[in-house]
Amino acid sequence: MKSNVKTIATLIAILPLSCLTVFGQKKDSKATASKEVELENLVENGGFEAVTGKPKKLGAIDLATGWSSPTGARADLYMSSSKVPEMAVPQNAYGKEDPKEGQNYVGINAYSYGDKIPRTYVMAKLKTPLKKGTKYCVSFYVSLAELSKYASNNVGMHISKKPFGTDAKTSIVEKTHIMHKDNKVFNATYNWEKVCGTFEAEGGEKVITIGNFTNNDLTKNERMKAPKDFKGTQSIMAYYYIDEVVINQLEEGKKCDCGGSDDKQISTTIYSRPPFLKEDMTDK
Repeated sequence: MKSNVKTIATLIAILPLSCLTVFGQKKDSKATASKEVELENLVENGGFEAVTGKPKKLGAIDLATGWSSPTGARADLYMSSSKVPEMAVPQNAYGKEDPKEGQNYVGINAYSYGDKIPRTYVMAKLKTPLKKGTKYCVSFYVSLAELSKYASNNVGMHISKKPFGTDAKTSIVEKTHIMHKDNKVFNATYNWEKVCGTFEAEGGEKVITIGNFTNNDLTKNERMKAPKDFKGTQSIMAYYYIDEVVINQLEEGKKCDCGGSDDKQISTTIYSRPPFLKEDMTDK
């Protein structure tokens, strides 16, 4: 009988602790779920994988779910499943590049000599409006197409409350909110380069647009040599493939990981070689 009483007393003592443990686990799981929501990509279809058809000609950006062009000059959609060579992946009308992720990407004209070829842009609405005073990590990737006769800087992102909209084939001159920290000329025709930065919202921003928002006379450019390993005629523009567009809310105290570092790493290893001495050597 004493043994049973002792067992019951032990259970009564343990029970509140068990309840606290279960409650704590539920609380932790909610915190984890909340953290995952904060870190989700606010750009719908940031990799251009969701489509409503296959492009049959250039300028078919509207087939990428959630994406469009804000002017009369339309951006291009490229798909690995396309049977039309000009819109295929990895090789297409302007060059050759594997996707940064997934199977698809898009292409825009960021600069042309004398503005002879209209610039193009890609635009999308975010899943939710940005919160006032909150910081976000913003990034996307670019790669210069082989048949570009030029390369340029000023490739970036504008973030706004309202979308741009015009049927005119014109350049959009506006503030660039996100660009490479050095605003470099992107002249690499192989692999992808990251455009990345931190954006603090005024509140209510819900539209992103990618392209060049600076006048031609303030845009640096480099003339590119004709590629030896890619057939075709160069076009008098700086044409870029765009992929993997991401916007994440930053946790308090966290920084946006844009890659690279300003801290120079200096080696502390010293290479030395012992002298070779011979018996017949003089003191000198």
